[in-house]
Amino acid sequence: MSKAVKNLNFPGARAPMSTRIAVTRALPISGAALFGAVALSTMPASAQFADTAMAGDARTVLEEHCARCHQDGSLKDGLDRPQGKLGYVMDLERMVKKRLVIPGNSSGSTIMRQIENGSMPKDLSSDCYLFPPPDDAYCGPTADEVAALRVWIDSLPNPDLQLAAATAPAESDSSAQAAAIAEDAASEAETADGGETGETSLAETIAEQAEAEAGAIEPEVAQVIAEAEARFLADEDMIRTMALDLAEVPEARQKSQRYLTFWHLKNAGDEEEALDVYRMATAKLLNSLSRKADPVIPVVVDEDKVILRFDITDLGWAPSLWDKIAEANPYLMNYDTTMYETLMSNTGSEMPFVRADWFAFVASQPPLYHDLLGLPKTKQELEKLLGI
Repeated sequence: MSKAVKNLNFPGARAPMSTRIAVTRALPISGAALFGAVALSTMPASAQFADTAMAGDARTVLEEHCARCHQDGSLKDGLDRPQGKLGYVMDLERMVKKRLVIPGNSSGSTIMRQIENGSMPKDLSSDCYLFPPPDDAYCGPTADEVAALRVWIDSLPNPDLQLAAATAPAESDSSAQAAAIAEDAASEAETADGGETGETSLAETIAEQAEAEAGAIEPEVAQVIAEAEARFLADEDMIRTMALDLAEVPEARQKSQRYLTFWHLKNAGDEEEALDVYRMATAKLLNSLSRKADPVIPVVVDEDKVILRFDITDLGWAPSLWDKIAEANPYLMNYDTTMYETLMSNTGSEMPFVRADWFAFVASQPPLYHDLLGLPKTKQELEKLLGI
């Protein structure tokens, strides 16, 4: 470790965590919520750099996975300047000032959002799509490491948040749960319908019922409601998840982003072990259909891990090739929502996602298999392609 890193403000470093798991299971994805930043002046200096085991774990994660590209004096071989003009990832004070870390709010911290949505780190090994990946393959932070960073950020004192909690009116647990359900459902209704629908949606109905019962609902009832919602994943939620994920992708690359989904299989009751196999098989299939040498690692974009994003240009595909896939899709539907219109507009595709199981079936055999790989139809064309 370089002297520059040793002298930074994350004392209590511990031995690096070495657990490695498959890339499709490495990042527990959660929704990217945006919150206001906290003024740096509200963080006591003594709290910023606490010498704790928790801070040591976080420092280890940042040293192993972030400093290599984003810390002056600790860059990996081949880099002469920090990536993205960010060379202070180990300086908590600057990270807070730049709103990359929000004390007490890991979900609102940019660094966590970028790690969890797969945007960072960018220098993953080309062998990460293998299962299991080789021991020497760099596949980014593990689930334990991501959790350690999240726990540490949430533990950082934030007087603004503490003051808000202290001055908030007291609520019973059941009232708070019911109110949260009502607020979430109302927000989903407004987002999905664009606030212009003349009909009462299911989400609005749930919101009204929950709000009416906010003062009397029992914790057991709230738990039943939460479990029922968790079991079934609505199409509107899937589309909203993809649209919000796409918004995190640089604008210049949004047109080439496409999605494969296992949403319906999750709803059908497929076990997590089976879904893990589906994800790995989908990654291998995409790479077998690539016209380029570099492997492609699909990004898991949701906490249920049933939506994968990939860039068609990484596969050497033109948009017209994806159009052939969309045209053959028997499950093509027109989702009349604002979020879906945004998704279509930003990707430039009328069907930016397809079911992964159907894709595996149709893309692994002719004629689509030949089209995606650009295989010649005659011996003469093959010889010309090979320069014979």
